[in-house]
Amino acid sequence: MINNKFKYNLIITIHIVLFTALKKDTHAQCNCESIIKENVLTVACPPSPIATEHDTQIGLNVFKAYNQYQLGVTIRFKYSPKEIYGNITMVLEDGNSIELNYIDGGIVYLGNSQVAQAAFLISQNDLNKLKKSKLRIISFKLDDKMKRVYRITTSADLIIRHIKCLS
Repeated sequence: MINNKFKYNLIITIHIVLFTALKKDTHAQCNCESIIKENVLTVACPPSPIATEHDTQIGLNVFKAYNQYQLGVTIRFKYSPKEIYGNITMVLEDGNSIELNYIDGGIVYLGNSQVAQAAFLISQNDLNKLKKSKLRIISFKLDDKMKRVYRITTSADLIIRHIKCLS
């Protein structure tokens, strides 16, 4: 017959093992990679699609370089690519709106096609907002100066997940 103290210790041990396994599983799902380029360590989570229109597909990812969080935006075009121009505005599901400053961008080859990519700086204040709320809408301009507005159709919690992976 098993005594109560043994049962209690067994239950606690099982909970610890399950919690540890689940926690490791969660981190394993991050798929973020460390890259050293020009003596700078960058940890980047892979981009994932968040919105699609008739001729564009938008992907986002979060990465950390110089100990600062940054947002990466990738746009795949059905026809000819256009560069991302200026800052990006994000409307969150909790009603907050943030604007991230443009750092750098351009047209690159990815998967045998040209795509536009850009990086935006995430301030500490914006990071705190992004940790707490899913995305609803993003907007930005392309090099034709027209403002594009995209409703998030999938992975609205992508930025929350990426920030957790990089923390």
